[in-house]
Amino acid sequence: MPETASRAGVPAARPVRVLPEVVMKRGSAVTASDLGLFLVWSNARGEDDQVLDRAQTLFEVRGVHAIHWTPELVEQNAVRFCRGRLDPHLRKLLQERGDGEPVYLITAVDGAPRHEAETTSNGAAPVNARFADLRRELRACMGGGSRVHAAVSPAEVGRDLMLLLGTDPATYLNENARSWNGRTTEIRRDLTGARGWGTPGELFHALNQAVRYVVMRNFEGLPHSLHVGSHEDVDLLTDDYPEMVAIMNARPNVRCIPRWGGPYWVKISGQDMWFDLRFVGDRYYDPPWARAILDRRVWNEAGFYAPCAEDYFETLAYHAVVHKPVLSADYRQRLATMASALGRSGWESAALEDPARVKALLDEILQRRGCGYQRPRDVNVFYNFEATGHRWPRLRRKLAGLGRKALRVGYRVQRAVGERQGTARAALDQGARA
Repeated sequence: MPETASRAGVPAARPVRVLPEVVMKRGSAVTASDLGLFLVWSNARGEDDQVLDRAQTLFEVRGVHAIHWTPELVEQNAVRFCRGRLDPHLRKLLQERGDGEPVYLITAVDGAPRHEAETTSNGAAPVNARFADLRRELRACMGGGSRVHAAVSPAEVGRDLMLLLGTDPATYLNENARSWNGRTTEIRRDLTGARGWGTPGELFHALNQAVRYVVMRNFEGLPHSLHVGSHEDVDLLTDDYPEMVAIMNARPNVRCIPRWGGPYWVKISGQDMWFDLRFVGDRYYDPPWARAILDRRVWNEAGFYAPCAEDYFETLAYHAVVHKPVLSADYRQRLATMASALGRSGWESAALEDPARVKALLDEILQRRGCGYQRPRDVNVFYNFEATGHRWPRLRRKLAGLGRKALRVGYRVQRAVGERQGTARAALDQGARA
């Protein structure tokens, strides 16, 4: 067995055991679905050997990495990694030990995976039950879930590898094609995107590994059209809004009320770029329709997901009519061209000059989809009461404007009070530790 070196200084070598329980499938390629990972937080220092021992007993370990975070970014990294849901115990320990102590990442391949459906926050998802069993065992031994994290499904593994190491499962398996050699790899890096993104393509590559989304429109020039000085915002739709915000490291615009989605800033190439984040349930589109758009999404060769041609046309028509004060000539011509390509009759540019005709066409789309008109929760989105057939549209528009101002003011006051309370709690905690 290799000698074990101190963690301070040279990377440590650890014992590697070859056990009869670890039997890889001969003649078959290892895939991402066979890969799992275990993350031991710094507050469980000394218990990582227990995690490693059990992983070696049950699986083939491929890598052990000690990841050092920049001290001032430790809490930010942890909050992003935990999707903004740090439990109080872990948050307190990270604040006390914000000195860049490493988190230990152990990756393993299961030669005899047992896949089952497990209920998650996004519904049922396929997981490797053997990885999940070990996660439960380790958490029980360590007295809770704040000491060890495990990714037990392909989606979780892809997301965690992208954030922790900036890679994807296929690349990682290619680079770690053999059993672990017993030496811990020391890595000094923060979560991917911690200080912003180098290029739009880098951001979309991370999203592709971590969350289900579509770029809703105006994506023909992406990612090159998204650059400093560009005036186009990017509209993204997802079914996991908190995850999307965390992965993008997005910051709400001053007009944004986060619980309803809307305008966010994302730093790319050192500059803030504007993204509008939409999610299933925010009523930007009827929720069943929004979910179906995600189900039917297609891969764009430029490196991101977009709506299928039919959904692109129909959602653009809805947006141009419902979310705009008037149906502009540009939109009329664009919709007529798209309708012609899809073989849709009745959408000629001249016909779209008649508001009653436009509403009848849109009603037909919604009826076929089993959906209806929805007033968005995001108060920044214009809602055309007249085009959607509401009574007293001018009065409704005026009342909506007053309500929007009141909600923005209320949110800013609430946020300011929360920030003061947070500062006071931090000062009390620091005083208690002094």
